[in-house]
Order: sequence, then C-alpha cells, then structure tokens
Amino acid sequence: MKTLYVSDLDGTLLRNNERTSDFTNSVINDLTERGMILYGY
Repeated sequence: MKTLYVSDLDGTLLRNNERTSDFTNSVINDLTERGMILYGY
C-alpha cells in the first residue's frame, strides 16, 4: 500500500528565498526513490 504525503510549501519546505535546501532536496529524493508519493501545494 502506498501513502500520499501532502505538504504546504510556503514556510514549510521553502526558505525565505523561495527555494528548498540541499538537505530537503536530498531527503525528498531519497524518499521518492523508495516509493513515497509527495504532493506539494
């Protein structure tokens, strides 16, 4: 069974410069490679 994770981007994953950090990118890439589905709005 797959689980869908939903996240608000503004103020949660995005920094003040409206970009995600290298750490966040690494974690998201690792989790999606393992099959996690991420939906950002």
